[in-house]
Amino acid sequence: MNDVSQEKRPPMRETVRDIDRQILSLLLHRHNVLVRMMRGSNRLTPQDERFLRESWEGQASRISSDPLLTNRLFNLLQEVDFLPPPSEETQNKRQAFNLAPQQKPVNIDMEGPRDQHATQVWIAIAAMTGKPLQMNRAFVNDAVSDCVHMFNLMGAALHRDGNVIRHGSDCTAAGTPDKVLHVGKSAFNFYLGLAHYIGRPGHTRFSGGTELKLANFAPLRHFLPQVGARIIPLVPKTDGLPLRVECSGLLPDTIALPGDLPADFVEALITAAPFYGREVTIDLADMEATARASMLAFILPILAMAGCDIREEGSLLRINPWEGSLPAEPEIALDPGLSALVLSLAPVLGGTISLRGLWPRGEEAAAVEALLAQLNLSLTADSARVRLEAGSKYELPDAVLNVPDHLPAILAPLPFALACAQALRHGHSEVPHNTDPEIAREGESFARACGLKILNTEISPLEHEGDHGPLWTAPSPAWAHALALCACARHNQGFSLNNPSILTELYPGFWPMYNGLPIPALKRIQEAEATKERRRIRTRVDAKLTPRNEDEE
Repeated sequence: MNDVSQEKRPPMRETVRDIDRQILSLLLHRHNVLVRMMRGSNRLTPQDERFLRESWEGQASRISSDPLLTNRLFNLLQEVDFLPPPSEETQNKRQAFNLAPQQKPVNIDMEGPRDQHATQVWIAIAAMTGKPLQMNRAFVNDAVSDCVHMFNLMGAALHRDGNVIRHGSDCTAAGTPDKVLHVGKSAFNFYLGLAHYIGRPGHTRFSGGTELKLANFAPLRHFLPQVGARIIPLVPKTDGLPLRVECSGLLPDTIALPGDLPADFVEALITAAPFYGREVTIDLADMEATARASMLAFILPILAMAGCDIREEGSLLRINPWEGSLPAEPEIALDPGLSALVLSLAPVLGGTISLRGLWPRGEEAAAVEALLAQLNLSLTADSARVRLEAGSKYELPDAVLNVPDHLPAILAPLPFALACAQALRHGHSEVPHNTDPEIAREGESFARACGLKILNTEISPLEHEGDHGPLWTAPSPAWAHALALCACARHNQGFSLNNPSILTELYPGFWPMYNGLPIPALKRIQEAEATKERRRIRTRVDAKLTPRNEDEE
């Protein structure tokens, strides 16, 4: 008995680890069975889907009343992707990407990414009016492509050729057909489509990606009856997509917007209102003052450029029916968040970055400038480009950073990533002040992927075994960019990113630019195509996204 009592039991954390391994094995088995049930199609039959959902909810409700388990986890299980089985990997090995750019000052001169939000607004304006419009240097990512596709399903005739989006003179305005409209992963696409239907009689259905299936659109459901519309969830006990929308087109004299509505929906409603064919008054009194001012500073100049007649009277917006004309090619400023993904390479590597386009004036752009100022860098901008010069001898300063107010959402991890780059360069750093708790939690996993540890607020390096850090899956595009940024600060070694495509969805041109550091060949290729000279152009690719077989770990 004494020998048995003296045996050491395994730590409970190891027991939990083993249970997790079994859960993952069961999830993979469940996925394989679902694939066989689909019989080659992309989805289950409605009968099978309903049976599994009701069975899951019935069993889950016996052990928990938390909707995260009874509902949201089921949605995630239905959507999550798995890697091919081992039998298929023998022919097509799973590959991770090694991020290992050379430690040299950059010299980047390229077309800057235009504002994605503004691009979606102009697409909606062209579709709602049916008038000709052309954007020659549009920023086209998954969200913008889904926006074009959504309005084309409504009857518009938008055409996309590379980075050119046009709506011809012989096109008609978007209608309100009863179709399934897919909005992708962009909530703003859904809001634009919904706002278009609100002012017109009709009904339709909206579907979207996993994030929107798990979203909470309950504030919209409570508000829409005030404007003669309603949304009906197509999945019981959920507030996300897919939804059925029914609109009467009968609007009140004044639309009073409650304070809990998403700011993006308010922006979409203001965008659509001039094209309802009647005078509309929107009351923004309950909207938070700072958010209201920021939103109006963005959307009203765009609508004025489109010929809309909108008057501000205190908290009221009086919107007259549109009778103007659209510009042949609207001017779209640079996107401060997407531009900062490129500009942030200069503080880590040094050198010069020049992005062609108009640098915007606003809170988000000011926040980007404030973050760079903490690194002793400043932007210079004119009507044609924005430029950041760090110089060839620039060193990332060893200073505690502070997260600026109004930093674009896609840049939320950037101050933390810069602090990790400081730790890789100087051997220590601190978590930036005012770091969001959720960013701090995700940052622990990110720090381990960078070979760093966090103790209290101090970030310090760990010893790595081998040339590469552990294989890491970024939870969002911003975190994928953060790993690429820190790879610029890790001498002669690389980091392994499991899902580089997550950043491609947001910014398709980032990896081609990153792969050509320190001097991307983009400029030379564009010059060669413009002059059409028949000559050989010698390019040097210094940074490579090298496929690495993770079986070699």
